[in-house]
Amino acid sequence: MSKKEKSRFEKKIGKHFAEIYLAIMYLCISIRYSYYIYSQPDPWRTGEWLINAEGGVTRRFLIGELIYLISGITSINIELITVVIQLGILGLYFYSFKLFLSGINCSKRIKILLLTSPLLVTFQFNSIFGALRKEIIGLTLIFLLVSTNK
Repeated sequence: MSKKEKSRFEKKIGKHFAEIYLAIMYLCISIRYSYYIYSQPDPWRTGEWLINAEGGVTRRFLIGELIYLISGITSINIELITVVIQLGILGLYFYSFKLFLSGINCSKRIKILLLTSPLLVTFQFNSIFGALRKEIIGLTLIFLLVSTNK
């Protein structure tokens, strides 16, 4: 590879670094979480998502009702539906974070700091079970709102 080709390649990678980084993080988290859920079954890992209105209506029942409804209609394992919804929301979180990053006007160093921040991205990788709690929905909505209100 010539020096000129290498420079062009580095520019392309640099231009899409955030997307590549977030895609790799999402893939790693998805594989790791799926492995833990199916190799070491534990109802507490997905139980928060399965709160429904059976014991009375609470503010957290809507997702649980939806998961039970989908499972009842399709006869698909309730844990599989929960994991698919969790990973879908995590994917939307990373996408909304990418939109947020592309919409802010700051240096590349600040963007790299945000990408590697334990608060925003690496927490999901370091704490696999804490990452897929319902709070991820709120963070996703915040990033989407900030990204679309320019």
